[in-house]
Formats: sequence, C-alpha cells, structure tokens
Amino acid sequence: PPTQLAPAARHRSTAAMGKFIKAGRVVVLLQGRYAGKKAIVVKVFDDGSKARPFGHCLVAGVAQAPLKVTKRMSKKKITKRQRVKPFVKYVNYSHIMPTRYQVPAEVQPATLVTDQQMDAQDSTSQYGSAGSAPSHQTMGKFIKAGRVVVLLQGRYAGKKAIVVKVFDDGSKARPFDHCLVAGVAQAPLKVTKRMSKKKITKRQRVKPFVKYVNYSHIMPTRYQVPAEVQPATLVTDQQMDSPDGRIE
Repeated sequence: PPTQLAPAARHRSTAAMGKFIKAGRVVVLLQGRYAGKKAIVVKVFDDGSKARPFGHCLVAGVAQAPLKVTKRMSKKKITKRQRVKPFVKYVNYSHIMPTRYQVPAEVQPATLVTDQQMDAQDSTSQYGSAGSAPSHQTMGKFIKAGRVVVLLQGRYAGKKAIVVKVFDDGSKARPFDHCLVAGVAQAPLKVTKRMSKKKITKRQRVKPFVKYVNYSHIMPTRYQVPAEVQPATLVTDQQMDSPDGRIE
C-alpha cells in the first residue's frame, strides 16, 4: 500500500539530499518564520543527532538586511539602519531547497556559529547582538581592489563594476564601510558599414561610471581582474572630489 512505501521513499529522498548538501551550500528555507529566506549551511547531520534523530543541518542567514543610508542622516540613524539581523537554526532536510550556489573559498562557514553557541539558551540573542559587526568584517576580508562586484541598488543596479579602493573603517564624509568602484554604464552598440562616420563614432562611445558604494549594496563575485590591470589607475580620490574629475 502507498502508506507503507511513503516512509521508505522519504528516507531515500533525505539520504539523496545529504549527498550534495555540504557546508557552504546556499539554500532556501521553505517553512517556518524564515520561509523564503536564503541561508548558508554551516554543518550537516546526515545521520541525525541525539536531540534530533533525523537528517538535518545547521544554517545561518540574514533575517533583515541593512537599509539604505544617506549623507543627511545622523550617525545614530546610520548605525541603526546598517544593523544586520541574522538568524541561526537547525533545519530538517525536507524544509530546505538547495541551490547551485556555493560561498567563496575565503568564507569559512564553520566560523559563523558553533555547536557550543547553539547549545546555550541565549545563543540566538548573543549572536544577533553581535551579528552586524562580523558581517561587515567578513565582507571586508575578501573585497579587495580588483574584485568584480555587482551593484544591488541605485541607478546602476545590476551593473558589474571593479573595486578601485576599499574603506573598511569608513571615512570622514562617509562613516560606514564602503568602497570606490568603476564600471561601464553603457557598452558600445553594434555598427554596420552603411552607417555614417558620425553615427559610428556615437554608437562606439563607452559611458563609464565611478561612485562610492556601501558594502551592503554590492554582491562580490569570485572573479578578479588580471594582474596587468591596476585598479588604482582607473580613478583617484582627487578626481572624485570634483565633478569635472569624475567626467575625466
């Protein structure tokens, strides 16, 4: 009968799930208060544990991401809006959907949270109160000059850019972690023989952009520009200080 086959089928599906769910895998939670949130697998328990006798894993994710900040905001408000609200929890394999994405090799999932922290009753509150600082510190570890990133907010959202300079401790004008990036806002368009010289020149024009971006508003990739390219030569701080320098 189907009722007798169901437990065996569930066991096979859970066993198959454990084959490719490893530490560092990005998953999507399907149930609970964090349903729909993405998380990183920290540790797997394919054979279960004494407290949880089923296949499950320990995951860590972001329950609330940082909000947009502007220069006009006070330092207190900027600190509040930049706060990250993380979460850590044990999840059944049946309640997650694995993706094809893996965190970069520079990020060590085992350092996000330990079993000792989870065993304590107040581990969630301790982790949450200190959650905002480590996230930016971790981000600053692998965002270096020459890293290719994707912008997530603003008029250039979705555009790729190269990190020119990083400010892990912020600056006087921008008291938050950010970096200077340079990218291409509009690439050259297709040209044909029939086009006039003026039109060809116009369509071959490249429209670049340079701007300071908050760490919370970029997504780093695993790609790095070649060693021959010196990101520092793309734009300098002196050029960024004046509108005419940005145009140059």
